[in-house]
Amino acid sequence: MERMDTVLEIAHPVLRRVAIGTHLFVAGWMLINGVAHNIAVLYKMNQGTLAPSHEPGPLLWLGAGLIAAAVALSLGAPALFRPGVPSILPAFGGLAVLGGVIATMAATYGFTFLGGSIALFTLDALALAAHRILNG
Repeated sequence: MERMDTVLEIAHPVLRRVAIGTHLFVAGWMLINGVAHNIAVLYKMNQGTLAPSHEPGPLLWLGAGLIAAAVALSLGAPALFRPGVPSILPAFGGLAVLGGVIATMAATYGFTFLGGSIALFTLDALALAAHRILNG
């Protein structure tokens, strides 16, 4: 049992850092994606190269949804920094917002461009859950 205790003593702080880092990375990535998406839509609209089947309004709302998800994710991050027992509920609230945005995009436009967002969502959820389970 002594070796297992040593492994857990090392794993817990590392897992905490991984969970916080992953969560902040996902928040930053969604912010960059939302801003870049809206810039691309506006650019294509002004150039006249936006596909006729796509209305700019709903596309801009999707970018705004990504930005809102990034804000929700970042608002949940401070609770992860608490010493002792961290609260992951605010972080999962941000993930719920991101999940809603992903579901909206999938329902409207399909899963073609959502692989990366779904992967980041899943990794963040797994890291947060493991952090909560192992670190109390």
